[in-house]
Amino acid sequence: MKTVMLPIQEITTNCVVQAADGDWWRVTSTDVDLNSGTVVLKTYHPGTGRDGWVQGAVGDQRAVRM
Repeated sequence: MKTVMLPIQEITTNCVVQAADGDWWRVTSTDVDLNSGTVVLKTYHPGTGRDGWVQGAVGDQRAVRM
């Protein structure tokens, strides 16, 4: 699999993103707060079955598996 860096606001549902814990999580939905400039990616870890999130400011770069 190829890994690329993308701005967090360009990451969409079903992308696989690397979280702060170093694991890879599948994006299930996205939410952008334009007032604060924050993006939240709601995620699911297929190995553990846990839900979580990746959060960052608009423009933050995140590793994504393509």
